[in-house]
Amino acid sequence: MWDLDIPPYQIVEINGKLFSSGDCLKPWKGHVETYNETEKMWNVVQGSHYENLSRYFTQDGHLSALRRMYLTMAAIGNRLFFLTGYRVPGGEPLLRNEVHIFDTSSDVDGWRSLDPVVEERVKELCGHCCVLIKHVSSG
Repeated sequence: MWDLDIPPYQIVEINGKLFSSGDCLKPWKGHVETYNETEKMWNVVQGSHYENLSRYFTQDGHLSALRRMYLTMAAIGNRLFFLTGYRVPGGEPLLRNEVHIFDTSSDVDGWRSLDPVVEERVKELCGHCCVLIKHVSSG
């Protein structure tokens, strides 16, 4: 139904529905949205608000000095996988990678997170432009 030629963190298709978590200027809006083709507008998916991707907090609830380097999204089955990387402050270049998963078929809080991985290097992910093409069948 949809041909998507866009950076992975912007829009993905799951079972004929479009899902978005951000746009060209902001890779994470704080929630997941789905496109309503009838109303021609994006709507927030119930239970998709998730603060862990907005900013990083320490275990005692304080805002961390970690800085997000990248955030990208991919769809597998009914799930959206969010890969995010945070630069850890200090002398060595350390990168904390996290994976957060949102189940789009869940009626309640569909979030879960995997254990983070810390690497001794820094990497970046980037995207450029986006194009959305809808195939309309004649008949």
